[in-house]
Amino acid sequence: MRQRICAAALGLIVLLAASTTALGADPAEFVVRDVLVYIEVGPELTQDLVGALALPPVAGLFVPDEVRTPMSHVAHFLDLPGATVDEAAPHLEKIIVAAGPSGGACLLVFDDPKWPQALLARGKPGNQGLLVTSAGIGGVAEGEILLVSHPSAVWHMPLEHVQRLTREQGFEAARDLAHGAPVWAYVHPRAMNVFLDDLVEFHRMAGRGLRATQVLVETTGLDRAEYGLLALHPATDGGSVEATIGFRDEMVRVLDLLPEAADGGAVPDVGPLTLALHWGDAGTFFGGIRDIILEWDDSVGYGEVRAGIGEIETGLGFGFDELLATLGSGAVAYLPAAGPGALMRKDDWTVAFRLSDTAAFDRILRTALANAIGAALVPVTHEGTELARIGALPVYCRIADNAAVFGGSPGAVKAHLDAAPTFEVGGLLSLKADLGLLLTSYPTIQPGAKLSVRAWREGHEVRLSAAVTDVDMARFGRRALTTYPVVMAAMLMPAMSRARYEARKSSGQANLHNIGLGIRMYQNDYDGEYPPDLEELVRLGYVPSADILLDPADRTPDLTEEMQLEISYVYVGPLPRNVAHNVIMGYSREGIYPGGRNVLFIYSAAEFAAEAALADPAGNVRTSLRVDYDAVVEAFGLDLTPERDAELRLFYEIEE
Repeated sequence: MRQRICAAALGLIVLLAASTTALGADPAEFVVRDVLVYIEVGPELTQDLVGALALPPVAGLFVPDEVRTPMSHVAHFLDLPGATVDEAAPHLEKIIVAAGPSGGACLLVFDDPKWPQALLARGKPGNQGLLVTSAGIGGVAEGEILLVSHPSAVWHMPLEHVQRLTREQGFEAARDLAHGAPVWAYVHPRAMNVFLDDLVEFHRMAGRGLRATQVLVETTGLDRAEYGLLALHPATDGGSVEATIGFRDEMVRVLDLLPEAADGGAVPDVGPLTLALHWGDAGTFFGGIRDIILEWDDSVGYGEVRAGIGEIETGLGFGFDELLATLGSGAVAYLPAAGPGALMRKDDWTVAFRLSDTAAFDRILRTALANAIGAALVPVTHEGTELARIGALPVYCRIADNAAVFGGSPGAVKAHLDAAPTFEVGGLLSLKADLGLLLTSYPTIQPGAKLSVRAWREGHEVRLSAAVTDVDMARFGRRALTTYPVVMAAMLMPAMSRARYEARKSSGQANLHNIGLGIRMYQNDYDGEYPPDLEELVRLGYVPSADILLDPADRTPDLTEEMQLEISYVYVGPLPRNVAHNVIMGYSREGIYPGGRNVLFIYSAAEFAAEAALADPAGNVRTSLRVDYDAVVEAFGLDLTPERDAELRLFYEIEE
C-alpha cells in the first residue's frame, strides 16, 4: 500500500515540479500567495519517496561509472554535488509542492539549515540569494527551506510570500482538518475560477453557450467555496482518503439540500454490498435539485427541461411534488451473500424506500405503471407473505408499514423483510462492501477487506471519505492481479465475439459483391446472359479464386458438382435480361448467421437481411423473397417453363 502511495505521490510531485517551465510563460506574475494547489508530504512518506528514488546496490552493475551512490543519478541530472545529495537525503523532513496559473515551485524542508546551502554549492550566484545550476534549476536557500523552481519564478518568489498563504482562513481551516495526514492537498477557490475561465474560452471557440456552466456554479453556490482538501491516511491494514469542500458560510444553496450529519451514522449490515442514502426531507432534497436544474435551464435560455418535466408528469398522470410528498427520508439497496460454492444471481438485489404516506405511494405507483407501460401490480404469495409482481417484469415488491421494498425475486424481497435493516444512516451516502465475499469464493484465499464510502455534510463543509480496512495488501494485490484479467475477459468476451461475428459477416458480403462483379463481367462478354452456375465464374477466371465461394463463417460448406469446390452461397441461375436490378439473385446458406443471411442483388450490392424480412410476403421490405419471385416470373412471361418455375420456387422459398 505504502509503495503505491509513494509512486503516486512521487509522480505528482515530479509532474508539478516539471510544470514550472511549461506553466511559467510569465513567471514574473507568479507568487506563492497565488497558489491554486498546495500539496504537503509528511516526514514518514517523504523518506519513503526518497527511498523510492534511491538506486538499489545491484543497479551499479548497469549504470554509467559516474553513478556510484544511491542518489548520484539525481545529483547528476540536476547538476548538484553528488556526495551532498546522498548525505542530505536522510535529513529531508517534508516536501511541499505549490502550483498556480503562472508557474510552480517545490519546497524541500530539512532538519538542519546547512543542507539547503550545501545543495546549492555549485549554483551560479544571482540576486537575492538566487543560485542557478547548469541544469537550469533555480533555487533559494533560507533556513531549513530550499525553494526550487524555474529561475525566473524563483527570482520573483521570495520566501516570505509563503507566509501570506498561511494567513488565509481557508488554508488554515484545511490544514487543521488535515492534521496528522501524511499527505494532504489544499485547493484554493480561485482554481474554480481558472477552470471556468478556461471552460468559457473553450465554449467561445466551439461556438457554444458561454454561461451554462457559470450559471450552474452560481445557482448551486459552488462559487462560494472557500477551500478544497484532499487528505490521505495510509495504514498497515488499509488506509483512507477524505475529500472536503469548505464554504464561506452555511448560506449556500447546495448545503441547504443536504441533511446535517456530524456523526456519520451506521451503514446497514445486510449483505456484502450495501448502499444507503439519507436525503432527509425528500421535498427539500429532490425538489431543490429540480429547482436548481429549472433555474439553470431558464437562465441559459433553453426551457427544454421544464417542458420535458411537464410532459412526463402529464404522461404519468401525477405531479413530481405528489411523489415527493409520499417519500420518507432515505433508501437502501443491497446484494445478499451468495451461498457456499455459488455465484450471485441477477435477481439477487433489493431496493427499499422509506415512505411517509404508504397509501399515496401505492396509488401513484399503480397510476404510473398503467400510464407508462400498461401494467398492473399482480398479487403474489411467497412463504406466507403477500407480495406483488410488476406486470410481466421480473420485479417484485411489497408496499406496507411505511416502506416500499423492490427486488428481483420474491425470495429477495422476503429476505429483506426478515432482516428489517434500519434506515437511520448518517450523511447523504453510505456504501459498505465486503470485498472478500464479493471477489473470492473460498475461505482459504478470502482477503477479508472491507470498503466503506461515506458522503455527508458537517456545518459548512461537505465531506467524502473512502476507507479500506482489514486487508492484507500483499495477498489482496496478488488476488486482484488474477481476478482483474478474468473479470475483464468475461466482460470483453461478448464484445469480442460480436466483433468477430460482424467481421465475418462483412467478409461474406464482400465475397458476394465480388461474385456479383464477376457475373457482370460475364454478362459483358456473353451478350447479357447469366452464367449457368458459380463454378463457371471460377473456371473462366471471372472471380479472383475459388476461395471467394466460401463464407468465412461457414463451418460445413457444400461442394459443387463438377469441380468439388467448397461453396457457401446459393445462386438463382440464369434470369431474363429485363429483371429489375434490385432483385435478389444469391444469398448465403441458411444457418450460417443466426437470424439472417447475406444477400446479393442483381446490381452487385450485398447486405445482411433478417429471416423475417426475407419471409415478408407483403413486400414491406426490399428483401422480400416473395416479391422478388413475382418480379422474376413477370420478367420470364410465357418463356417460363414448369421446370424453371420449380427451381425459382425453391430458391425464393415459395411453398404454395
